[in-house]
Amino acid sequence: MTRLSPRRSTSPALDFPGTAWRFFFSGLAFLAVAGAVAFASIRQLRNDAALVTQSSQILAVLASVDGELTKAGSARRGFSLVRDSNFVRQYRSSRDHVDFLFEELKESTSDASARTRDHTRHLRDAAVQRLDLMAVSIQDVANGREAPLELLPNDANARTIRDELNELVGEERRLLAAREGRAELTEIAAETSMAGGFTLALALFFLAWRRSVRSALQRDESERLLAERALELDVANRQLEQLLFAASGRLQDPLRAIQDAALSIARQAGLQQSERAPAMAQLSEGASRMSRIVSDLRTYAQLVGYEAAHDRLALDDVVQRVLREFAPRLKTSHGAVQVGPLLPHVVGDRRLLEWALLQLIDNALSFAKPGTAPTVYVGARTSDGFATVFVRDEGIGILRDYHARIFGLFERLAPEMHPGSGIGLPIAQRAAELLGSRVQVESEPGVGSEFTIVLPLAR
Repeated sequence: MTRLSPRRSTSPALDFPGTAWRFFFSGLAFLAVAGAVAFASIRQLRNDAALVTQSSQILAVLASVDGELTKAGSARRGFSLVRDSNFVRQYRSSRDHVDFLFEELKESTSDASARTRDHTRHLRDAAVQRLDLMAVSIQDVANGREAPLELLPNDANARTIRDELNELVGEERRLLAAREGRAELTEIAAETSMAGGFTLALALFFLAWRRSVRSALQRDESERLLAERALELDVANRQLEQLLFAASGRLQDPLRAIQDAALSIARQAGLQQSERAPAMAQLSEGASRMSRIVSDLRTYAQLVGYEAAHDRLALDDVVQRVLREFAPRLKTSHGAVQVGPLLPHVVGDRRLLEWALLQLIDNALSFAKPGTAPTVYVGARTSDGFATVFVRDEGIGILRDYHARIFGLFERLAPEMHPGSGIGLPIAQRAAELLGSRVQVESEPGVGSEFTIVLPLAR
């Protein structure tokens, strides 16, 4: 017989199923969007930083203009007091510096608002006028005039310069605050987009990886199940081999008995019919045993590879169908099978359950105490969502050392009492295994035996 060897299950390499690829490309898309947003934010941040620098430079120029005008005024007053020509040079340096500062200011405010440019122009005109008045005063002192021109800090020209300076400084400070705030928001937006985008992308990449791992595990599980199935087939094939090997030996006994009976009949062909009766009985018994063995072999063979159903079964109906098979036997042996009341509904395969109960009840009837009519009890106990179906007898019982042995093929502990096939209890055990359970036995010699199968209750 061909034997199937289970294939070793190896861990497959990770692959990307369709959903994993979708997660992966979604992660790439979010990463690209986050990068684009971050790039745009960085560019905007650079522009805002440039504007902040520009505002800071304008404020610095305005402060320098104010300082140079103050220096020029101080130089004019110093020259008026001590007639030192160094004050004249200081005045001229300040005036040249003011001209340079206004050129720089004009360039810095070229793209500013019209209002800012107007204030810048007015400030320059007022500053030039102020510096011209200082030059006139210095010239008067140099010419020896008695009453030099005095420039007061509260005259109209000084107030104009102060007003224009304050206006420009206030405007640039407002722009600076707004630009700094916008730069801060842009920086936050850039950091948020980068962090959020990378986080979401990493999450999607993780989902893609997890989905690929899950797919690999599912494929590995499928291969493992296939390997287990192959192993089950291998075990089934070995059981069939064992069965055929044992059956070939077991069938020899009844066949030999039939042959011996046939030879005896042939030798006694001239004797009276009554003298041939034992040989005829031996021939009939051997033929019956062989028929029983063949029948049980066919039943056991049907269990190999059997696919169990999971139907709702009325246990009472199943038991009654099985008991119809024993009606003639019970009548002959004066035996009885008592069925417990209110048998529950269970989940299982009707055919398998009938096979199991048929063999268990047959075993219970066969091993009654000598000289007594067999009595068998069939019932069920329910607990925690399961039903324990039992078949109990008051027969000869079984030693504990033999509880596991009785489920082996062709094992007969008392062949002189029960010339059975030795396959009945293995059939019951195999049927119970296909039902997701096992046949358990509790027995004491001289007291009796109880065989049980645990099945789930039907909801």
